[in-house]
Amino acid sequence: MNKKPAILHRIVAFLMVLFCLFSFVSLSVTAEAPDNSDAHIVLLYSFFDKTVLFEKNAEVTIAPGATAKMMTALLAIEELSDLSRTVTLSKDLIAGNAYGATGFVNDAVVSLHDLVASLIIGNVNSAANILARVIAGDIDSFVEKMNRRAADLGMTDTVYRNPTGLDADGAVTTAHDVLLLSLALSALPTFTELAAMPRITLDTGKELYSQNYFLGRWITTQYYYERATGMNAGYTENAGHTLVASAQESDGKSYLCIVLGAVSVKEDEPAYGIAKRYFQWAPDAFALRKVVEKATPIKTLPVLNGDGRDTVACFAEKDVSALLPKDLPESEIELVYQWEVESLTAPFEEGVTVGHIHVMQGEKEIASCAIVTGSGVSRSQSAAAKDTAGKIFTSILLFLLPILLVGLLIAVILLLRRKKKRKTGS
Repeated sequence: MNKKPAILHRIVAFLMVLFCLFSFVSLSVTAEAPDNSDAHIVLLYSFFDKTVLFEKNAEVTIAPGATAKMMTALLAIEELSDLSRTVTLSKDLIAGNAYGATGFVNDAVVSLHDLVASLIIGNVNSAANILARVIAGDIDSFVEKMNRRAADLGMTDTVYRNPTGLDADGAVTTAHDVLLLSLALSALPTFTELAAMPRITLDTGKELYSQNYFLGRWITTQYYYERATGMNAGYTENAGHTLVASAQESDGKSYLCIVLGAVSVKEDEPAYGIAKRYFQWAPDAFALRKVVEKATPIKTLPVLNGDGRDTVACFAEKDVSALLPKDLPESEIELVYQWEVESLTAPFEEGVTVGHIHVMQGEKEIASCAIVTGSGVSRSQSAAAKDTAGKIFTSILLFLLPILLVGLLIAVILLLRRKKKRKTGS
């Protein structure tokens, strides 16, 4: 199997998640949040500025439910280099699967793409188990891979027990961990394209419908949301209703809402209502606010040996904007300046980094950027002449030093020979 695509997938996903680990922050929202009394765990994330806009119980552990299939999908896309390849299903590959309604039965020839699509779109448990065995040989070995990959992504509170997410003792996750998994998957076009599809017809002729009711009108129209763009949904007794939904809202920005542990009220599945309320709330509650102006001088630094210049003005490297609550007072935003130098020595170019600005909301950093010199400064003629003289002196010294050392060595040798002759009396 060609491992290059798998390695590339892992590198891209790792870099994205690593970036997000260091960049996403949680805002203290002053705008009144939607009613979430029917939600056990909620997290709202802005893809635009990599910020958690709202969270409730996001560190509380809960059974992973269908979110475990997201990890199975991640490993399948990373490990299987050619999804057009087919496999012949054996009794070992389909062992333990309850039924073959998708056509995944003994001796059937199926494509890896159909298996992955069934997993992502239809939440098909048999597809998860088959893929686990294709990739790792057996379920236990695949679960070890799942847990290792979770650790790689920084999902410190997640433990998987099976590829399907069906309830099992000891299986847990958190909304924060599901966010990290979602970000890794959002870097993979194969996942985002399949997760956005409301239905698909498999090679077997079976038509599958998305279990994310935000996307489809075929199973139910009750939850359809025209702005939804994909991800995952499901239900188990221990996990409750789980929904990991992405949407592009009226402000043109993309958001991710994670709802875990939602409990049905009569025939209603509140996870969809909760997520929709938060999606629609975000554009009204938050606005892009410029917090750093590139054109505004911050400070002048002394310049040594400058050509007619003894100071240089320093500016922010770029304009910095952040998605902030619309009613957040300016007094709650603080700019903290961290300087790396106290002065500069000419010559230097425009744009030399001399420090950083940290935009703080309380104790949380919501943005940052470099502080740079607004212009370059050339070296003064006198300083340049001293440099030239110094270089000439250094060159002469470097030229003469070996000669002096050789002469000194010869003198020492001759002196030692004379002493030796005196001792022998010759």
